[in-house]
Amino acid sequence: KEARETDNALGLYFCGGGIALNHFLKGDVKKAHEILLNTINEGTRAGLVRQFASPFVLEMLYEFHQRGYDPIPSFDFTDVMERVMDGVNCHLQGVCFRLKAKMSLAQSGSHMEIADYLTRSEENLRKSGDPVQISKTLLEISRLELIHGHRKKARQVAQEARLMLGGYIEEFFPEEFRYLIETKGVITDKEFKEEKFLDRYFEMIESFYPSENRMEILSKMLAATSQMFGAERSGLFWFSQGQHTVKPKLRASLNLPGVEIDSSNFKSSLKIILKTFRKNHPFSEELTLKEFPPGKNFVRSVLCIPIEVKGLVHGVLYYDNSYLDNAFEFLNLSIIKRMARHTNMVVERRLDHIKVKDRANRLASEKSLFRDSKSGKIITQSRTIYHLLEQIDQVAGTESTVLVLGETGTGKELVAERIHRKSLRSKAPFIVVDSTTIPENLLESELFGYEKGAFTGADKRKIGCIEMADQGTLFLDEVGELTLAAQAKLLRALQEKTIRRVGGVAPITADFRLIAATNRNLVAEVEKGRFREDLFYRLNVVPFELPPLRKRNKDPILLAQHFIDRYAKKYNFPGFELSSEEKHNIMHYPWPGNVRELKNVMERAVLLSNGDKLKLDLRLNRSSLSNDPFRDNPTLDEIQRRYIGHVLEYTKGKISGHDGACEILGMKRTSLYSRMKALGFKKD
Repeated sequence: KEARETDNALGLYFCGGGIALNHFLKGDVKKAHEILLNTINEGTRAGLVRQFASPFVLEMLYEFHQRGYDPIPSFDFTDVMERVMDGVNCHLQGVCFRLKAKMSLAQSGSHMEIADYLTRSEENLRKSGDPVQISKTLLEISRLELIHGHRKKARQVAQEARLMLGGYIEEFFPEEFRYLIETKGVITDKEFKEEKFLDRYFEMIESFYPSENRMEILSKMLAATSQMFGAERSGLFWFSQGQHTVKPKLRASLNLPGVEIDSSNFKSSLKIILKTFRKNHPFSEELTLKEFPPGKNFVRSVLCIPIEVKGLVHGVLYYDNSYLDNAFEFLNLSIIKRMARHTNMVVERRLDHIKVKDRANRLASEKSLFRDSKSGKIITQSRTIYHLLEQIDQVAGTESTVLVLGETGTGKELVAERIHRKSLRSKAPFIVVDSTTIPENLLESELFGYEKGAFTGADKRKIGCIEMADQGTLFLDEVGELTLAAQAKLLRALQEKTIRRVGGVAPITADFRLIAATNRNLVAEVEKGRFREDLFYRLNVVPFELPPLRKRNKDPILLAQHFIDRYAKKYNFPGFELSSEEKHNIMHYPWPGNVRELKNVMERAVLLSNGDKLKLDLRLNRSSLSNDPFRDNPTLDEIQRRYIGHVLEYTKGKISGHDGACEILGMKRTSLYSRMKALGFKKD
């Protein structure tokens, strides 16, 4: 009616097919033929392409043909059958083979021909995964067995057809075959019923083996079992380690939106999920729920199965059905428990295999950087730094995102390492990504990875840094350098904890903790439209600002002596002690490059020392050259080195953006880094 009122030709086309099917199922084949004929004629006048993808169209056309009704224009049964068999749709081909078998049976065809048609029908329909159509073909096989006197075999096949329908037996199992499954001795034959059901389940388990991702495996399990159990909706609920009372995360779902999980109607289901998790046992229950408008109730059948890995329950598979009362009554919970145990064993083995492969990929990745969690000691005597470290240690044990601010060279990566080392994720990877060292066109594939064949040169799958940080920590240095496009994808990964590789389709779970760092003023960047405001708030949960070296009391002297001792030992030089004058110069030098600059200056001083005399001349390092930069007749490379160093000092280490070194020098960021590398600049 609505389609006619709005002149919706496509709506009328689909509604007409549905109305015709309704009459067909009620046994009024003549009326079904009349409505389908009118529907297709109207669709033709509206210019709609006369095609279909639903098996019931073939089944109705077959019945019209058998009863001698006039062919529907462009839908002649014989022509349609030929078109389907010449095509690639295994679903419709499976139905065609069954109809061919029925026609051959009606014409007293050979047993071999009919059996061959039915075998090919079953093979094609199992590929398509349609349980109703598979059940119909199995019942035709059962009919053939009865005709040839194989009553026991016919009962077994009929029983399998019944199991294929799950909880929808009343709706789809024909009356003419009921006696085969209700005969005493067959329906109570538990051994046959359990083994056939488990056989199908184990076939489903084997489909996990091509998968190379934990959540992909569990999502496949959810999809396959939903079909087996006849569930209306389903979801995979995942619990964090030690989580017993709070709401779990919905990691995968079928027809179960995230907003539904937060509704009052789902609270009863959530209780069963939590009970399944705590008791490590499957549960099947009937829930009576209130519906709007007030006063109406509906019943929801619920089935929950625990997912166990290495002896611990990590998740719960949830299924429900509001169309059928006692939808899961046909399932034996002892069988379900056996299935769960077997599934857990297979999943655990697959996860172990994936872990080994992931480790190999991590080691092979050229730009993924691991850091030794025991290195990177922070050396200080500053009360400010001590207080800051106390706050950092307090936050380390949480899952909060951390933003580390500070000038270039203040030790932001050391702070990130410390947070990771003291966190619950310390045994998992610590992955470092420096946004400034990766060309913009490669940043996405570096962070998210790519599939084989995603672009020219992608001759094998690459695991991205975010995926490698799963269960661990991702340190994203110089996050202010990210493009707006990369910022959007990072925000999505933070919110959903899922990513997609470049060229990939399936979502990949990446449960990582992010520690970001920048020397930029992100508030100013947001105001200028160069940094996303929503990402800034997501990163700025716990900010720490590291003071520059010039504001750290006597730390410059302490650090200078530390680096002198380190490099003297490394290069087999005698020990050096700083003189009073050298200490004075170190304390009064501004150190625009902070600890990184101090470290490089001390290494150079050790290397250029004569005997036991340390060659440390900070005045020559900056101020004396500023008066006459050409007094020592420098080479062209040295002039470039000094000028780039001067610009970096002026910008306080800022590379990109407004008033950055790239803007002053008139160079691209990648070109500047290449030049700096060639000139011997070091980035620790």
